[in-house]
Amino acid sequence: MFDRFFSKRILLAVLVTASIFSCKSPASSIYGTNKKVETNVIRYLNVFKQHDIDVDKVYFLESDSIININYRVNFLRLFHRNSDYFYFGTAYTTDSTFFFKQTKDKKYGCKEVYESIRNENEFPFHIDGEFKELLSKYKFSTVDNNPLIIKDKKTVILLYHHSMGRLFFKDTKDIRDYASKNKGIQYIILSTDSYDFKNKRFLPS
Repeated sequence: MFDRFFSKRILLAVLVTASIFSCKSPASSIYGTNKKVETNVIRYLNVFKQHDIDVDKVYFLESDSIININYRVNFLRLFHRNSDYFYFGTAYTTDSTFFFKQTKDKKYGCKEVYESIRNENEFPFHIDGEFKELLSKYKFSTVDNNPLIIKDKKTVILLYHHSMGRLFFKDTKDIRDYASKNKGIQYIILSTDSYDFKNKRFLPS
């Protein structure tokens, strides 16, 4: 009963922010949203492969603390509090200086997120310390233990959670396509589903 209560808190933390901030509400069953997380690693990653996404672009929080339910809830709240929900921002480093931009202070939707990536005059980068600190506090790696390192290539950072279902792939397609066709930019996906690196499995929500 205790675990079930806190499991609902995790899903609620994601769904509340999604319903408020997402470009379109993920409540529709059309997109397979609000489903339980796939705990099998192969089946989980196959969802990305089905959408022609290299699994090496998908990163997970690497921390023993994910076993703690309160840690997981707080982590979800922190990374899903941005106003565009699936778009966390774009970052790059130059001479150890961290640059970042996002659209959370603007009242824009999906198309404007796409424009913010294409148009640096209207949506400029700025020197940022907050997200750099987040990457120092939270370590991300692929399932093959390749660590996330932000370098000089402009990196679009997308957020994924199983409760977003197919809506994530639909709403991020233009962004992913644009990044794939431009040599000076790339995209990565930070999954906020809880992957247990030690036991090679996902923890149920």
